[in-house]
Amino acid sequence: MKRIYYIASLVLMLWPCTLTPAAKLNQNDALPLLSTLYPFDFLNSDVKASYAHDITKDIAERFQLSVNLFTQSTNWANDADGFRVPTGDVNGRLGLLPMCYGSVPTGKTESTILTNIAGTAFTFVTANFNATEYSDPAQYFGFFSVASQYRKMGTRFQVSGRIFENVVITLNAGACDMRQSSTGIIDERLLANVVTMGGSTAVQTEFSADTVTLYNVLTRQWKDVMHDIGVNYSDWHALGIEDMSLQFTYRKNIPVQQEADDRKWTKFVFIPHLTVIATGAFGEKKNPDILLSLPFGNNGHHSLSLMAGLALAFNETIEVFAEGGITEYASQNQDLRVPTSIYQSGLYPYKTRVKVTPSNTYQGTFGLNAHYFIDKLSTFVQVNYAAHEHDSFELLQYDPAYILSRLETDTEWKYGVVNVGLNYDLSPSISLGAAAQLPMGNRASYLSNTFMIGMTGTF
Repeated sequence: MKRIYYIASLVLMLWPCTLTPAAKLNQNDALPLLSTLYPFDFLNSDVKASYAHDITKDIAERFQLSVNLFTQSTNWANDADGFRVPTGDVNGRLGLLPMCYGSVPTGKTESTILTNIAGTAFTFVTANFNATEYSDPAQYFGFFSVASQYRKMGTRFQVSGRIFENVVITLNAGACDMRQSSTGIIDERLLANVVTMGGSTAVQTEFSADTVTLYNVLTRQWKDVMHDIGVNYSDWHALGIEDMSLQFTYRKNIPVQQEADDRKWTKFVFIPHLTVIATGAFGEKKNPDILLSLPFGNNGHHSLSLMAGLALAFNETIEVFAEGGITEYASQNQDLRVPTSIYQSGLYPYKTRVKVTPSNTYQGTFGLNAHYFIDKLSTFVQVNYAAHEHDSFELLQYDPAYILSRLETDTEWKYGVVNVGLNYDLSPSISLGAAAQLPMGNRASYLSNTFMIGMTGTF
């Protein structure tokens, strides 16, 4: 019993969250706001204050504990082309009709409903439901839109320690309550004004009879089709831990022109840094059988990140900073739904074992920090942007029916945010903070808004 108590105590002590995280492998919270604090402080404000002859705090920063509460929400995303869409359509609308296309993989059984309707004939074109002549690249005819609400709230902690003069170690993690609920699954067939098929273009009046056929035979049965292929379309809600990270930072203070005449030259501190972040994927993965489920971090992939940056801390005014980096993810075998046609979108009727090798994520950030710009109030503004290339997939048991290239197109995204933080020092060791994160320039990712409050102790 005593051993369990010690282990539990250790876990609670080591439950923090990093200030400048590596990009996460998801489309809803890829650049999480993990603290209200200035992200490039690295337990270094005491040194910068000494050069500015500021003795307000007058403490040697060796240890820091930050506790933060946050909420995140949105109903909207940007698709791959940058157009605003409901969050459920982030990778395209759900294609019911395209599930009739393609071959059935070996050992799999086709949905009874899809089998029964495959031979149903359209009127405008000489084709059955299982032919691709009636595929709609605009994703209206035979497609559904998923309007949904994304909500996330939780707590994030950070524990940092400066073990040498220029080396800072940070242990990171967090826990959250996350949900995504549907506000409507909408049949888009009536919005199909023009459909291109087999090289021919038809206006709505020409294929209106086929719109009725589509409804009577397929789309009105969408719930039964979902049940048949084993996809749960109900609202999703889960509570869990986020991925945990261990961060090592080396930074160096290089004073510039500190002995110069103030009237002639600007005094500042040049601060380069190098950071390595190892992330353990302990958060729950996205469930491929639950339509609205989301991952709690890197979707099961451990990662290693390398970041390098610099800051210019001007003695009497502001500090400007910039950083760039790369994150590499470990491969993992997963059970995934894989398309059997290039025309399928959002709904893939068959699941198989696949080796997933994520591509690298590249990120860059810049901004400025104003220390004590009003009394004991400090603020920072940060622009952060990450780009993730498409992942690679390999079937563990090859079957020509599966189209992996179609699955790869769902994994490329870009995620941009603007972070703004305010922190007020109640004492030399205690501060209160508030921060906000707003989306900017996203592609194939959520337009999430995040708000956070926190308390930090520095000793």
